[in-house]
Parts: sequence; structure tokens; C-alpha cells
Amino acid sequence: MFKLIFEDSVEWTARVCHDIDSWQHELRAANLFQHIKQQYPEIRAPNVFFTAEYPVLYSEWVGGKPLAIWNYQIPLAKRQRLLDDLAEFLLQLWTSKLPASALAPRSPYSVWLTESLDRGLRRNLARTARWGDPINYLIMRSMIPSYSAGLDEYTDIGFAHGDLNAHNIMIDNDFQLMG
Repeated sequence: MFKLIFEDSVEWTARVCHDIDSWQHELRAANLFQHIKQQYPEIRAPNVFFTAEYPVLYSEWVGGKPLAIWNYQIPLAKRQRLLDDLAEFLLQLWTSKLPASALAPRSPYSVWLTESLDRGLRRNLARTARWGDPINYLIMRSMIPSYSAGLDEYTDIGFAHGDLNAHNIMIDNDFQLMG
């Protein structure tokens, strides 16, 4: 990820896709997210801009610092505020009406989940991931049949953040969600 600062002081993020096999997923996610931002302009997430020619996504710069650490040393009120912010964000994300083009039949949930975990595992093995452990990915992968049982019939499960982790949840000093 790179920070771009333009002459007029506008700040953007340039995120390079390290796995070219994931580029189509990145573009699809960017298109869906742009659609959601049009429905919910107040959603606590950056506007996404992208180019289909190069494996780089551009978005607004989000200030703050990564959550990174979550423990009982953080006061309960701050933890609760962040959980409230995350719950509101995820509710808006999950209840967004998607464009008709996004509602075409897709793979069963178990296939999508396997592909998502495998992308994370490949990033981890290639050492391009910032977090995670290959063993944990393999354990999660082995659990897919039990977790996806009964969900494969739902091929239009809502939009989800595919890499939500403590390193990409940006907060301010009071543990408020940034974006």
C-alpha cells in the first residue's frame, strides 16, 4: 500500500494487487463497493477509485492507526464504541441492495469460502501477507464443510469484507472507527 499526496493536498491510497489471479475479485469488489457508497455515502469506509488496466486499486486515504491490538487493557467504553461502529458498518454492508449485474448465479458458499481461504494461504506462503499463519488457514479450510453445511443453497449471500482483520481496521486515539 502506498500513500499518494497530490499538489492540492488530496490524499489517496494506492493498493497493489500482489496476486494477479485475484485481480478480477478485486475489480468486482471495487465495483460493488462503489455501488454501496452511492447508497450509503455516510458509511465509514473510503471511496474507491480504480483502473481496470493495471492491478492497482485507488481509494481515499484513511487516517488513524490500525487496531492491531485488542485486549482487556483497552477500557470497556472504547471497546464498546468500536464494536458499535463495526456493527453499523457491517449492517450497512450486508443489507445493501446490489446491482442486478452482481446477482448473477455464483458458486456455492463453500466454494467461495474455500477460494477465499486459499487466496489468503497463497499470500501467506508467498510472504506477501502481513498477518496470518498457514497452519491456521489449513485448519479453517478443514472446517469449511461443517460451517457451510446448509448454506450452499444461498448463492447470493451479501457482500462481505474478504480480509477484515485488526491490521486493516483503522481507528483514532479514542478507538473510533475511521473512514
